[in-house]
Amino acid sequence: IKYVIYYNNRRDSLTVTANGETTAQVIKAFVPDLGEYVQDFLIYTYDAAGNRSIGQTLSSVKVYGPIYNSTLRNRLFTGTSFDGSGNLRVNFAAAVDTINTTTRLMYKSTPGTLTTGFLHPDSSSTILSNWKEGEDILVQSGFIPVRNAVDTFWVNYTDTIKGKDIYYSGVIAGS
Repeated sequence: IKYVIYYNNRRDSLTVTANGETTAQVIKAFVPDLGEYVQDFLIYTYDAAGNRSIGQTLSSVKVYGPIYNSTLRNRLFTGTSFDGSGNLRVNFAAAVDTINTTTRLMYKSTPGTLTTGFLHPDSSSTILSNWKEGEDILVQSGFIPVRNAVDTFWVNYTDTIKGKDIYYSGVIAGS
């Protein structure tokens, strides 16, 4: 009828109601507000009579948080160019040493509205077809610490690509 998950050296627990799952099914539970360190989890099931199972231990589960987040850096901007249609191409180095999920680019578009574009982790460049000449572009990357991680960690700050430093037709844009 329920699962009880112990953590924090069995000082804390979380109870999850069973919904008729079979032993072949995977049950997921999110434990909130864990500290950033290695955790062991002990899981028991209980039947309607209060009988407890032998239990299952998940040992050495790494929990990521602000320390991991503080090590993240935005993808490295490597330059810009313009395609034959006058669209701005923004180039980036490949992400290394961690798993990039996306990079967000925030900029002012030609109608004057704030626009958000995204760079796929497997791409080294993206086109900003409606970038307003001379406007800054803010860059912020998201990462996961390991494959299949639940949380995406965003770099704590944005990097700025200065619009005035982007060359357009041989002239510094916005000057």
